[in-house]
Amino acid sequence: MNKLNDLLLDRCPNGGVYKKLGEVISLVRGTRVVKNQLSHDSGFPVYQNSLKPLGYHTDYNCPKNSTFIICAGAAGEIGYSVEEYWAADDCFTCKCPETISSRYIYHVLLQNQSKLLSQVRKASIPRLSHTSIESLAIPIPPLEIQEEIVRILDSFTELTAELTAELTARKKQYEYYRDKLLSFDILLLRRERERLGVRWVSLKDVTVFSKGGYVTKQDVSEGNIPVISGGMEPAFYHNQFNRSGESVVIARSGINAGYVSYWDVPIYVSDTFTIDPDTSLLTHKYLYYCLKRIQSTLIGTKRGAGVPHINKEALSKIMIPLVNLFEQSKITDTLDKFDSLCNDLSQGIPAEIEVRQKQYEFYRSLLLSFDGC
Repeated sequence: MNKLNDLLLDRCPNGGVYKKLGEVISLVRGTRVVKNQLSHDSGFPVYQNSLKPLGYHTDYNCPKNSTFIICAGAAGEIGYSVEEYWAADDCFTCKCPETISSRYIYHVLLQNQSKLLSQVRKASIPRLSHTSIESLAIPIPPLEIQEEIVRILDSFTELTAELTAELTARKKQYEYYRDKLLSFDILLLRRERERLGVRWVSLKDVTVFSKGGYVTKQDVSEGNIPVISGGMEPAFYHNQFNRSGESVVIARSGINAGYVSYWDVPIYVSDTFTIDPDTSLLTHKYLYYCLKRIQSTLIGTKRGAGVPHINKEALSKIMIPLVNLFEQSKITDTLDKFDSLCNDLSQGIPAEIEVRQKQYEFYRSLLLSFDGC
C-alpha cells in the first residue's frame, strides 16, 4: 500500500481521470457456434450466456488473460480467462490497448457490476446492451498504478481461490467417506455384518410420507419461517410453520425435484414430501445422509415433460441400509463434521472464504475510489 500511495502522489496528485469505458477499450462481440461443434471435455472453453463454459472448441478467438462480459442469460456477469477461449455471440471481450491492463478492467467492472446489472433488460432472455457497457464511467490512472492495484487485489483473490480449491477437495473427501460409511458392501465379513446389524429396507417399511401444503408468496404474512418448496433454498419466509423439530424434506416438483434437505428449525413445507422415520429404528439425520447419498437416483425418478415431478410410490420403493442406532449415531457424527467444514457459513472453510471475499471487496472499493475526481 505504501508503494501505491507514493505512486498516487507522484503520478496522480489530483486523483484519477474518469472516462467512459468505450473511450479507452474496444468491446468485441464473439462469434456464434452451435453445440454440435463442441466437445464436453477437451479443447478451448466456449463462453456464451454464463461463466460456466457452454462446451469446448478446437479453436479460440480470444487471447488468454482477457476480461469478458456476458450480455444475455446471466447478463452482467464478469469473467476473466487465464487461457485462450472462444467467445460466442452473447459474450463481449474487452480488447485493451497497451496503456490499459485487462486485469485492472476486470476489477473495475466487478466494482461497478451493480450498475451494469441495473441496465439489464428483463425480458424472456435478460440482455445487457453494448451501449450500456461502453457508457460506464471508470477511473483510468497511469498503467503503473493500474498494475499496483491489480497486484494488491489479486493477493486477495488468490487467497480466496486457494480456499475454494481446498473446499472442493474437502467436499470430495466428504462424499467419499459418506459413500464408504453408507455402502455396507455385501462382502463384509459375516461377523462384522452381524455386529452392525446391516439389512436393506424400503422407505415404505421404515418411514411415513406426508405432503406439504400449498402456499404462494402472495398468500403469506411476512415472517422468519422458511418456506420450503421446489428449490434448493427457501422460496420465501412466512410467519407460520407446519413442521417443527427435525424434518427430512424432498422437493416434489420442478427442476430440483428430488433434492433432499434437512431442517431442525420450524419450517413451512409446500409442494414437498416430508419423510418421518420410525425413530425406534432410524434417526432423522441418518435417513437424511442415506437419501443425500442417492440424491441423483431420486432426481432420476422424476417424470413429466412440462413440470417434472416425483411420486410417492417411486420414492417408497427406494432401499436404504439399516444398522443399529448406535452405529447410526457414529456415522452421522462423522458426517456432521465434514458437512460443517464444507457448508457451515458460521465456521469452517465457507466462513473463511466469506471473510476473504469481504476483505477483497473492501480494498477494491478503497483502491478504486480516486479522490479529487
